[in-house]
Amino acid sequence: MSDKTLLPANATPLERALAQTILTLLDTPVPLNQLWDADTCPVSLLPYLASARSVDRWNANWPEEVKRRVVRDAFAVHQRKGTAGALCRALEPLGYRLTVQEWWQTQPPATRGTFSLDVGIENTGATEATYDEIEQIVDDVRPLSRHLTGLTLSAEIAGHAGTHAACLEGDTVTVYPYMPTAIATEGATHIAVAAHVVEITTVSNG
Repeated sequence: MSDKTLLPANATPLERALAQTILTLLDTPVPLNQLWDADTCPVSLLPYLASARSVDRWNANWPEEVKRRVVRDAFAVHQRKGTAGALCRALEPLGYRLTVQEWWQTQPPATRGTFSLDVGIENTGATEATYDEIEQIVDDVRPLSRHLTGLTLSAEIAGHAGTHAACLEGDTVTVYPYMPTAIATEGATHIAVAAHVVEITTVSNG
């Protein structure tokens, strides 16, 4: 009973080889919890997990962290699809900051049922492919009753600017040959007069 294939005795060598291959696959561990987690799924299997999570837009050239975040946020995007929040949630994993301005928020009001986007791109450049990617993602999640009429991209580059201040202070001393100066003293003179008068009286007897 050591034969786990349950093949008949007259099985061909090809059938036995296939059976052994299948047994090897059965012994291969399949960590389902890891495979269904966007944070632990192997990078090579992320496209299949994205398909299972119904990710609308996928780019094989995205960085690994972007791919994982897109898969992680897929449920929240579908949950809010058709809202301004879904637009922001769909573009945030790609490093874009989004401001939505609908037709009734402009002065004067724009055409009814339209909206425009102001997309901030942080530390990355903008190419024609960037425009196309944003338009495709927006078209996937926008409200069907809304039509995009304006798309503005603004790049923000973050960096550090150092500010320094210095203070230079000194005295200039000029030494000349010694020349004594006249010393003047001042004071007050008081004049006083005094008189001392003495009178002697002699008394004699007789």
